Amino acid sequence: MSIVVRTIDNHRIERHLQELRTRGGNTITHRKSGLNNIREMIRSFRGGGAVDFLVDQAVSRRQGLLVPFFGKQAWSSPAPARIAVQTGATIVPAFIERDDDNPRHYIIRAYGTIRPEPTGDLDADVERLTIQIQAALEQRIRDRPQDWFWVHRRWKRSPDAPEDY
Repeated sequence: MSIVVRTIDNHRIERHLQELRTRGGNTITHRKSGLNNIREMIRSFRGGGAVDFLVDQAVSRRQGLLVPFFGKQAWSSPAPARIAVQTGATIVPAFIERDDDNPRHYIIRAYGTIRPEPTGDLDADVERLTIQIQAALEQRIRDRPQDWFWVHRRWKRSPDAPEDY
């Protein structure tokens, strides 16, 4: 699997996370790699692989779409939706959850599929799919909030964010 990530500012933590993420044979694609990202993703698909997007973080206005998330507008990455619409790839919302029987173990669970349904209007298709992706994420967080580790400001730059946010 190729995992698309943002580089962490703290180099020690970044190194540690990279070791953990690649331990099982995964590869890392850094979000700011632009066109190289897309080429790597398409190579992964053609080789029967998967691409993992971590979609719970805010993105910049330049990179994102403003879509509903927990009743507020949040800047969200349209990249997974855009790639799905353009390649026909199916999106499989998957989450890491703590094993209730053994808290030292984690389980990766997939929750259905989200299939692109292109209408010919790329922007509308990408927005609709991005909303579906964020709704799937929100539902999993509502179902298992104890598994969510959120240390960043998800609604920064959002018109719905309180002034003192």
